[in-house]
Amino acid sequence: MFSRVVRSVRDLSRICLIGLFVIAPLATAAVPRTLPSALASLNQSLLQVQARASVRGDLPVDMVAELQRATVSLRSIVGDSRVKPLDEYRLLVAAFSSELAAIAVEQDATKATNSLTRLTKDITEFNDVASKALHAFPTERTYKVLVTVETVRSGVEVKGFEIKANPRCCRQQKVSWFPFSALSSPTSRDLPPGYYVISATKNKKITEREVAIGLDGQIEDTVQIDVAADE
Repeated sequence: MFSRVVRSVRDLSRICLIGLFVIAPLATAAVPRTLPSALASLNQSLLQVQARASVRGDLPVDMVAELQRATVSLRSIVGDSRVKPLDEYRLLVAAFSSELAAIAVEQDATKATNSLTRLTKDITEFNDVASKALHAFPTERTYKVLVTVETVRSGVEVKGFEIKANPRCCRQQKVSWFPFSALSSPTSRDLPPGYYVISATKNKKITEREVAIGLDGQIEDTVQIDVAADE
């Protein structure tokens, strides 16, 4: 009798995990409108990945644990009541959350593991740089970088390109998390520190460049994108 009860409890737990793993992504599709809601979405996405790892057993346990530690640090930095509530932080956390949710439902274990590695690295990079900046500038309690993008061809500045930036780990997502409000060139906006893929688009031709933003503590940065000659 006791053994049947134990099996029933285990089966129920497994069903609950599968439910979280399968159904939860549907609830996190909308982009969070506030930083607290973005952090809640991040936590939900983390639970999805942990559920996937428990149900399938196809993600490295140590890697999932490292991801959890990274998200805890991320929440402590951007969720600190002394930190100014930047919209850029909301978008960054939402982008990470969206990538986590995609990993939870990725059928290919190798792809999921590779994506998990890239995401954990990007979160850790942000944590390291932002944490150092917050300690260096305690009165500001925030850290962002004013990024100016210039589009050039053969060393000459050219105009009229739509500029977008996504965290490196989110380069395959269809969502443009950090669009620039004006066409190039130049055009500027604030970004949290980290690695990004910045794209320049004109007449359906897209040129991309992977860049590191603010990793050395700078508060302004200029990125040049050498656009294709055949617009």
